[in-house]
Amino acid sequence: MIGGVMVSSICVPTDVIRNYWYFNPALKGRRGNVSTLGVARQIYARHGFRSFFTGFNITLFNVIGGQTIFFLVYDNLKVQTSSPVASVLGRMATLFVMQPFECLRTYKQANLTETTSSYISGTRGVQKYLSLYRGLTTTIIRDVPFSAIHWPVNDWLYRQFITMRGISVSDLSKRERLWISLVTGSMSSVLACTISQPFDIVKTKIQATTDRSCKRTTSSELRRFFGQYGFRGFFIGLTPRLLKVVPGCAIISGCHRYFN
Repeated sequence: MIGGVMVSSICVPTDVIRNYWYFNPALKGRRGNVSTLGVARQIYARHGFRSFFTGFNITLFNVIGGQTIFFLVYDNLKVQTSSPVASVLGRMATLFVMQPFECLRTYKQANLTETTSSYISGTRGVQKYLSLYRGLTTTIIRDVPFSAIHWPVNDWLYRQFITMRGISVSDLSKRERLWISLVTGSMSSVLACTISQPFDIVKTKIQATTDRSCKRTTSSELRRFFGQYGFRGFFIGLTPRLLKVVPGCAIISGCHRYFN
């Protein structure tokens, strides 16, 4: 929970910049030719300082709830199976439970709106609730490989740091566990974040729109985005995502091993 509060407080502004950059119509035609600072300036000029914390409550709930579910599954299964398998299963369980809140958070941040009623307007009955799982396939394609890379690499790097010092895990003080985890969490998250970046862009574009005139799939959005911006476009917004993900993963990793 402590890690979740810290991550939410630090990372929400970078989340807002990233989702706004990926989707907001105000950047149409300039998405590939603007910097992180340029996007931040436009958000501040149009919407003010408070807009950088749009969706904070949902983000806090997502982080605390999501990490609780993930670690319950991951810590219990990695002994019985393997770290990659446990990581993937933990992430899948988290996604199915938390996806509706992730959809609403993405919509609010990409459109910089305080209301979410228009997100499910025009849908009735079961479809109203199914709309909250929009973009689930893309989220799975993004998050499952991310987890399959991040946590196993994190654990491997953690063991390597300890081996290089010629001691065992039980010999580490809490402070040593914390700083080693901060370093390994940062290193592994950079790799996982860069590889999964194209799917993060597509996920936002699918979840942030209320236009239901055409069916949006992962493959169709990838083709559309590639046609507009080329291969370089798949790494639009990577900097704010790294600014969010790297410290977030480092904090979660550090808190998990420090308090475990």
